[in-house]
Amino acid sequence: MARWSWQHGFFRLLAAVVIVLLGSPGVPPAAGQATTLLPIGVIYARDPNAPASTRQVAMETAAQRLNRYFQSLGSPLRVQLVLRETGRDRERTLAAVRELYDQGIRVFIGPETSAEVQAVDQLPFAREIVVISYASTAPSLMAQAASLFRVVPNDTNQAQALATLLWEDGIRAIVPVWRDDIYGRDLARELRARFTAFGGSVADGILYPTTTTEFGPVMRVVGQQVGQHVALWGKEAVAVVLIAIDETPALLRAAAATPLLDTVWWYGTDGTALNLGVLRDPVAAAFAWQTAFTASLYGEEVYTQEGLDLGEAIRQQTGMAPEAYAYTAYDAVMVAGLTAERAGGVNNAARFAAALPEVANGYFGVTGPMVLDRRGDRAFGTYEFWAVRAGGDELFWVEVAHVEILPDQAPYTDRFLPHRRPRLPIALPLPLPLGR
Repeated sequence: MARWSWQHGFFRLLAAVVIVLLGSPGVPPAAGQATTLLPIGVIYARDPNAPASTRQVAMETAAQRLNRYFQSLGSPLRVQLVLRETGRDRERTLAAVRELYDQGIRVFIGPETSAEVQAVDQLPFAREIVVISYASTAPSLMAQAASLFRVVPNDTNQAQALATLLWEDGIRAIVPVWRDDIYGRDLARELRARFTAFGGSVADGILYPTTTTEFGPVMRVVGQQVGQHVALWGKEAVAVVLIAIDETPALLRAAAATPLLDTVWWYGTDGTALNLGVLRDPVAAAFAWQTAFTASLYGEEVYTQEGLDLGEAIRQQTGMAPEAYAYTAYDAVMVAGLTAERAGGVNNAARFAAALPEVANGYFGVTGPMVLDRRGDRAFGTYEFWAVRAGGDELFWVEVAHVEILPDQAPYTDRFLPHRRPRLPIALPLPLPLGR
């Protein structure tokens, strides 16, 4: 379990007060008082393999709770989410932000990926808007982007957590494979620095263009580097680390067809964790199972009734279990609404940006205390590790460990389940009805 300091106890008490307020009976605005809308743009993506968006449900639930809160105060303020689903496509994202900006919107939740955030920051009006991302993690963005706030820690933390688990698992050499965008490049660089700090060896690895659709050549290079490192370290001490997003199933299929790659361990990052496409691809799922593919994902334990209620709402409306970025999306909307109340609206980006850090630092959300660092990123957090497991007649993702990152403390690892298994020859594809 995560270890919490006395400050966390204070924030939990504060959370109880907030829940009482958010759950209190509605009081209509005073007679004759007009409703004041707070339009907030939302740029999000739905997993193409999912029946619905858990993140959309989370954000809409947050808006409803904020509006009940404002109503309980007799306030005329009402949050209005203006949603645009862009599929993490850069051009669709830019078009959506331009459209909403032309409509007068100055505060945005999302986009999700660092590549999208980077593209939005290059728009001519970037200094006139505020972006609150709930999934972007590239560290270098904070030196570039104007008025960017992120309710997740940046990837210096994810790299530290992943390097810690790799080293504690007995891995002494890694072969990184990463996508050629700001997310992939930043995370590969941070992981290299932190793993070598432990004394580990990092191969050259391979970077692939985001437009790649045929991954056989990529995996042949990986196979050559794996072979070199196995000769030096032995297969039990060598791992491939995959920094990918939607292309994860295709990468694993190509790996399954490449000699030697099923004899070493495989790890992934937050773009690969809980990927439904992996489970629904028999070859990718079998390869992930055989190589104990284990992926990191930011995610705090949910302590409050508010968080439990949110999880249940997501399950009822989507048929899916909530994932970490659904919870951070919820908290992003909550912080935006409370900041709008403090700043007197959402029309003045500069005033809104000035008010947000103080509001965030006093907010305890469903993902815990929202403490931002001086750059506007979440300051610390816990990283879950998810692995593909077999049970009965199916394969599924299961949480196997987490690593807690706190300021000025050594990372703390808590293991729930073993994520290694004997490597046995298996037929591909597995004769299982995969998916969940």
